[in-house]
Amino acid sequence: YRLLKKQYNSFSHKIQTFYDNLSEHGFGDSELKDVVQNVPLVDGMERVFELIKYIKEHKNEKIQLDFIIISGANIKFVEWMKEKHQIQGIVDHSISYICNKEETDKKIIIGPYHDHECDDCDPYLCKGTAIKQYTDEKKKEGVVFDKIAFFGDGENDLCG
Repeated sequence: YRLLKKQYNSFSHKIQTFYDNLSEHGFGDSELKDVVQNVPLVDGMERVFELIKYIKEHKNEKIQLDFIIISGANIKFVEWMKEKHQIQGIVDHSISYICNKEETDKKIIIGPYHDHECDDCDPYLCKGTAIKQYTDEKKKEGVVFDKIAFFGDGENDLCG
């Protein structure tokens, strides 16, 4: 019961209901993209994007810097925002809900990024677990991070 209640009250469930309603009213990708790209960023995020661009352009080749986006939106929205803010080639990796498109009715269907045990996060994505999985994968490649900086813009970023 607790898991069902958590899933029903989760952001992922609410956003899926939102996508379903948009689809029922004929909204497609082009309309959604226009809306998403015109949503204002939370104060300070534009500056973070500018800082990322500056660091990437001026970084020392001996220093390993990875910039990843972990988003509670969906991967399609993340890609649209990266395009809008011109950071597509600057961000190394994006983590978000999986976004599938059913060809039959052109409806966006989101799915979990991963399974996790965190009680504080949405059932589809735990940002703390995502960071750990990312750093574990990089460690297998021989990359160990000395520091990790995490920027969040909301309540769902507390676990990161």
